[in-house]
Amino acid sequence: MKNEVEVDSTHLRGGKEYSYLRIRPNRRILGVPFYLYLYNSGDPEAEKGFGHWLSGLGEAPAVIDSTNLRKSAEQLSRYYFNQGYFDAEASYRVECSDRQRAKVYYSVQKHEPYFIRKIEYQMDAPELEEIVVKQMAELKFQPGDQYNAKILDQERTRLTELFRERGFYDFSKEFIYFEIDSGLPGRVVDITMGIENKPVQDGDSIQYIKHTRYNLRDIHIVYRYKPGVAWGEEDTTYLGYEFNYRDELEFRPRLATDAILIEPGDRYRQSQVATSYRHLINLKVFSGVNMDFVPIEGDSAAHWLDAYILLRPFKKQSLGLELEGTHTSGNFGAGGSVFYRNRNIFGGGQILEVRVNGALEAQQVSSDASGVFNTIQYGAGLTLHLPYFLLPFNTEGWMPKRYQPQTDINASYNYQIRVDFDRSILNFGLHYTFDESAAKRHIFELVDLNFVKLTNVRDSSNIDGNRIRTGFQDAFIPTIGYTFLYNNQSLTAPGLDYQFFRGHIEFAGNLLSAAAAASSWSPNDDGQYELFGNPFAQYVKVDLDFRQYQPVLASRRLVLRLYGGFAIPYGNSEVVPFEKQFFGGGANDNRGWVAYTLGPGADTTGLDVNTGDIKIMATYEYRFGLLGDLKGALFADVGNIWTLDPIEEQYNTEFRLDRFYKELAIGAGFGFRYDFGFFVFRLDAGFKVGQPARPNGQYWTWDDIRLSRAVWNFGIGYPF
Repeated sequence: MKNEVEVDSTHLRGGKEYSYLRIRPNRRILGVPFYLYLYNSGDPEAEKGFGHWLSGLGEAPAVIDSTNLRKSAEQLSRYYFNQGYFDAEASYRVECSDRQRAKVYYSVQKHEPYFIRKIEYQMDAPELEEIVVKQMAELKFQPGDQYNAKILDQERTRLTELFRERGFYDFSKEFIYFEIDSGLPGRVVDITMGIENKPVQDGDSIQYIKHTRYNLRDIHIVYRYKPGVAWGEEDTTYLGYEFNYRDELEFRPRLATDAILIEPGDRYRQSQVATSYRHLINLKVFSGVNMDFVPIEGDSAAHWLDAYILLRPFKKQSLGLELEGTHTSGNFGAGGSVFYRNRNIFGGGQILEVRVNGALEAQQVSSDASGVFNTIQYGAGLTLHLPYFLLPFNTEGWMPKRYQPQTDINASYNYQIRVDFDRSILNFGLHYTFDESAAKRHIFELVDLNFVKLTNVRDSSNIDGNRIRTGFQDAFIPTIGYTFLYNNQSLTAPGLDYQFFRGHIEFAGNLLSAAAAASSWSPNDDGQYELFGNPFAQYVKVDLDFRQYQPVLASRRLVLRLYGGFAIPYGNSEVVPFEKQFFGGGANDNRGWVAYTLGPGADTTGLDVNTGDIKIMATYEYRFGLLGDLKGALFADVGNIWTLDPIEEQYNTEFRLDRFYKELAIGAGFGFRYDFGFFVFRLDAGFKVGQPARPNGQYWTWDDIRLSRAVWNFGIGYPF
């Protein structure tokens, strides 16, 4: 079957109107009614077995039903009625073909809309009325606007949040009502907004009382709460908060008081309650957080609440085993780790984790290498997370609580056995993080030290004659950096689009370079200054990553990603270290190319390992549901990498404004994702559509697209 909607003689090819239709055509994939075929291939009448399961994956054929047709027309009429078209009319007619196919035509006549003439208030609550009157200009509807029931409901939600923010903790939107008077000449309406009093049980009867504004009296915090178990008689008061506990106080009071924004004596504010709840969850030491508020009975003019913050901690110490898919530098693999975790090692909610890990990966190179997994890596790491800034002075109260400052200290050692060489990496980091808001995060990477040592070079064909040979050296990489993150997904209602942005800048070697210049530090034979036997790197690197997620209907989503970055060596370095250079291709990049095989620029050398100093990439992906947890995707990837300067014996590798747009590689393809709940397995088939390395006039390769030439990309999680 097929539906068509016509509004005031205008045919609608899509839109929200179609979502109100009770009878819808069977879903199609690339024009094929795949789900209907599944349904018919099974046994719809069976109660169990394979046929029952197969039919359950599909969907029954759409059947014309007069009741649902009538209700669909009523829904369309109601949809426009709620937008101010009070005289809207909807009808339908059905055309059937000889092949038992039906086409349903819906016709809507909106007629003239109604507009708001006057807004009045009717409420027996002076405090609430005062709040409403003061923000009249912020009302979502004003005299002269077209009537819209959805906007009125949005205003109920906004006012409810406003009242709860001003101390009316038990106010709900059901207390707000609108009376619409449409019996006026000239297609206008008068709106009267009212607020009902609060119903209170009084014996066998219900009394209606005025809404009251509350202040906070006592705030009780229970660190180890168990339902049905007494909190204990011991208590400690700290900064006005009362801690109730049994035997001993397991966590220091500061852990909670740094996270909780509400304070004794303050007026109740819903935003502070929500932020306090989020902060306590983000500490990652409590498995459950409950915040209860109890009104205090009394005859005083003031109205008080007692707050009870009930916390259930995780088990303090734990051992675990984790198996995971890996995707390091474009190489797919499988790994595992054994870890020890202590969620309160020093009594202040500090989290210590010690981890030993190993992985097997598939490195795609041209040299002969037996086995699918030809790369081995193993190592160990230690991380210490502190729920405050670690500084040489007491930081309590130094920063507003809403920022939730954190410190992360990490140290790790990793050894890699690759096809062409072995490499060991020793790392130490000290990072400070704070949240400006629920969507904005700042990370200051005060110290990041990386020691890289290359050993057992077995095959240098991938780097000989290539600029990365200089970057493929033993190196000491001391960096300081800053990262800004923006993600408004948690603030966006389901079904609306949201954005992600990451901006990062890092500097390497500047302090050491200044120390060398101010001292008698002697360079090595290559003119580089060394520390711990390795030349220290000196460069600046910037990269920006923007993503837009746009839902389309229920299970479909359009996702756009824009990425760009550059790295510039100077001073003690001629080339940026290999680990910090950009590469193209792979499961999270341009999927038409194997990782490291794209670029740089229009180079035709065809090396297996290529890197650059500049990168530009754009990806557009359409994601949709297939069967249950199986999802599909169509994608297009555009981008490349370039060097800052020309490379000897390589062609057009450097970035130039007058030609870089001609050197953008284009890959496209399709993919599948299966959601196992705890991780998503991904398989993408990428095809080379536009190849800048091909001779002039042969950039487009449409005729060469076939399944046998696909680049198969395995991955864990979504590409972005």
